Amino acid sequence: MTFTSVAAAGAVAFATSAGGDILEWNGMTWQQARRSDGAALNGVWALDANTVFAVGANGRIVRRQGGFMSVTSPTTQVLNAVSGSAANLVWAVGEGGTIVRWNGSAASLVTSGTTRGLTGVYARSASDVWAVGANGTVLRYDGVGFGIVAEPPGNAGGNFWAVTGDGAGVVVVGDRSYRWAGGTWTALSPAPAGGFTAVTSTSDGVFAAGGNGRLHRWNGTSWTALTTGTTRALRGLAATTAGALFVVGAAGEVLVSRSLSQWDRVGATDTRVFQVATGAAPTPYIAGDALLQRTSTGGFQVLVPTLADRAVDGCVSSVGSNTGLFLADNTQALKRWNGTSLSSLNGTVQMGSVGCTASGWLVSSGFSGNTRDIRRRVGSWSTYATPGTTGETVFALAVPGSDISWVIGSRAWQHNADTSWGRNFGPGGGSYRRGVALGADDVVLSHSDVTGLSWRVFHVRGGATVTTFTTPSGSGLARVTGGAVVATQGGYYPPAGNSVSSTLTPWDFDGVIRGVGCDGAECWFVGENGLVVHKTF
Repeated sequence: MTFTSVAAAGAVAFATSAGGDILEWNGMTWQQARRSDGAALNGVWALDANTVFAVGANGRIVRRQGGFMSVTSPTTQVLNAVSGSAANLVWAVGEGGTIVRWNGSAASLVTSGTTRGLTGVYARSASDVWAVGANGTVLRYDGVGFGIVAEPPGNAGGNFWAVTGDGAGVVVVGDRSYRWAGGTWTALSPAPAGGFTAVTSTSDGVFAAGGNGRLHRWNGTSWTALTTGTTRALRGLAATTAGALFVVGAAGEVLVSRSLSQWDRVGATDTRVFQVATGAAPTPYIAGDALLQRTSTGGFQVLVPTLADRAVDGCVSSVGSNTGLFLADNTQALKRWNGTSLSSLNGTVQMGSVGCTASGWLVSSGFSGNTRDIRRRVGSWSTYATPGTTGETVFALAVPGSDISWVIGSRAWQHNADTSWGRNFGPGGGSYRRGVALGADDVVLSHSDVTGLSWRVFHVRGGATVTTFTTPSGSGLARVTGGAVVATQGGYYPPAGNSVSSTLTPWDFDGVIRGVGCDGAECWFVGENGLVVHKTF
């Protein structure tokens, strides 16, 4: 999915796509508000959550009336942008100098005075509307009609792509960037090579975006480059009152930031998701109320629309006959997705966690209150003896990329590859609910007290505690290049060298994270309402 524009109204935001989709950000995740019909929507404007207009191919105009409904358009010209100052005063601009006005009940053509393509529009008020376009075109509406504004000195016919307003005047961007204030043009230079295709103004300043992941902020004197972590073309910007700045672009690129230094990629799955599994291309697989897989274009492909019970743990193996995705769900049934279908592996034996080792073996554990065993599959099932003198309650497995695994229960035990149970660690009381192994004798563990209300993270290496810290909620853990990452509802603890940081980094959005999976330096966080966040460390 290629996003073409984004608009914000209060705490919500709307994004349009080249296929005609409209996605809505509800403060936690993106959800589909209008399904693709194959015809591009190029621009979107929102007054509030219920007053939204989008425009696009063949003069298309759609507005939110409960759902999104088509408005009879007076033109078949491509419309590129839309803006308004009220629900009954909305403007759209497009090719051939086309300008359309919505008066609350119908759309009509307005004389522009040019035949050049118009690509951006910004309504400051009912009597102050600006439009920009090809060859340095700038138009201004004064409440009566549109007139041509003299091209900025030095522009030399360069194209303008977008326009916005701030307290100091109007800013136009394109091949070059300018500000209009007090009847005079001032160059905002030096602008980066390639210029900008989108612009917005926020309380933090003016932001402009363009090709190759280019995003800059005007600090009043010069443009400052912001590191976005992408090289894809960026095509739209919008800021919510919740403080989130959204940037959208090609190949499903959706970035969000509140800090302006940390940029997260945020996606939506349209279903609740709880677990992510990585390890075999293409990845990742995401499991919850359904089984999905991330596509190369940035969307999500539904593999299994309904799981018997949402999956709670999983791994991907690409070794030998065990190639595939292995899942343990809330019924403790163990299943395998082989690329075509989902099949059961283990009859009535209840499984609560699954891990794939370097040799392709599939190892799974019994679940609390059920069969307390650890089983391995290499063509057929075999059973490990449970650790401890009376058998430990088993919640999860952690596999460090070898045939040595850690088992997490009331304590953490290490199994030495068909030999014996090795060192164990546990503070007593409560239980370990999550674990990730960094090496054969190196593990990060998430532990809850007896009541399940207090959570701590332990990093143990060689039987000694490297660090311990308290987390604000139940945690998801994953191995990442250089260390481990811990996810919580309030934020995440990033990798620190070959360890894990004990300093929480808050999320730059509102949402509830339930799980995390990493492949090398790439991590995928998943949570409630279909929330998916992609970060590279």
